[in-house]
Amino acid sequence: MKIIPLIWLIFTFLFACFSVYHYFQSKHYFPRFQWETVDSGGVDFDWYSPSSIETRQNFKNYIKQWNDYIEEQNNTSRTINRIASITYFVSSVMAFVAMILPGPYNIQETKNYLYGKCNKSSMLKRLLGKLKPDIKTDKDHKT
Repeated sequence: MKIIPLIWLIFTFLFACFSVYHYFQSKHYFPRFQWETVDSGGVDFDWYSPSSIETRQNFKNYIKQWNDYIEEQNNTSRTINRIASITYFVSSVMAFVAMILPGPYNIQETKNYLYGKCNKSSMLKRLLGKLKPDIKTDKDHKT
């Protein structure tokens, strides 16, 4: 096996692992905050005094806002992880396709291949021509 397909195989495996990881991460979330009242333990206080009512109302508002924030963060995390999972899956498929496609595997063959296939791009011809002026074209090079 040549080295380039082996490298693409490693990338295929790596991207697939990242995709699975982010897929499972998209299913994790933080639970909502629940306020539980506890027994006062025999301490005497007025639960319905104006300051207690105001404090409870403020705390309920805080809990609602905190739970809204947690829900927003959960949605954002889920979306980001799903997008990452899909992107890594696509990258894995592309790496697998690159692994099985035949092609030039060394730099000289790649230069010849690009020069022969990109005759319409004069800028690429000039660049590759300066790198090595005696590059063979497709007619001279059999693939």
